[in-house]
Amino acid sequence: MAQLAKANLRVSALRAVFLSHLHFDHTAGMLAVIGLRMQLETRGPLRVYGPPGTKAFIEGLLAAAAPAMRAGYGIPGQGWSADIQPVEMKDGSVVTVDGFKVTVAENSHFRLPEGNTDRAEGVSLSYRFDLADRSIVYTGDTGPSKAVVSLARRADLLVSEMIDVDAVLAGMGRGACATAPNATPTGSNGICTPIT
Repeated sequence: MAQLAKANLRVSALRAVFLSHLHFDHTAGMLAVIGLRMQLETRGPLRVYGPPGTKAFIEGLLAAAAPAMRAGYGIPGQGWSADIQPVEMKDGSVVTVDGFKVTVAENSHFRLPEGNTDRAEGVSLSYRFDLADRSIVYTGDTGPSKAVVSLARRADLLVSEMIDVDAVLAGMGRGACATAPNATPTGSNGICTPIT
C-alpha cells in the first residue's frame, strides 16, 4: 500500500496483484489491501495471481478479516463484498490482464528435500509482462534458473531480487541469540548455536 501511495495510485485502481511465492515478505501487504478496500468500500473484483496455495492463503486472510467486515464501515445495513478472486498459476501459464499478456515460469527459489517430488507446496514464480510497447520480467526470489533466463530473453527490463546472504544469516544469528537462552554466535556468518 505504501508503494501505491508513492505512485499516487488509489486502492480502487488496483485490479490485479501478482504474488511470486507465499513467503511472508512477499505476502504481508495483502491484508492491508483487503482492509483498505473494505474501509473505502471499494467495489469490483480484485484478482490475486500466485502459485499453488494462493487460494488457501486468500481464504485465510478473508477469514481473519471477517470480524472487521461484519462490524462494518459505511452505511449500516449495506454489506460489503471483498470480491477477491485468487487465480493459481503454474509454470507455463499465460493470462491476459487489461490487454497485456503475462507469462509464468517456475524459478529455483525452493529446493525440495532429496526424494520429495511433491510440488504442491513450495513453488515460486517469475512473471513476464508483455505490454504494447515494452516487456518487463520480474524474477521474484530465485537462484540460477534456465527458466528465468528463457523468460527474460529480449525483455526491455529485468527486475531481479538480490540478497546479501552473509548479512541476512548474520542478522538471523543475532536475532536468535537475543531470544535463545544459552546461545552464542559462532562461525564467520554469525549463526547462533546453543552452548552445551
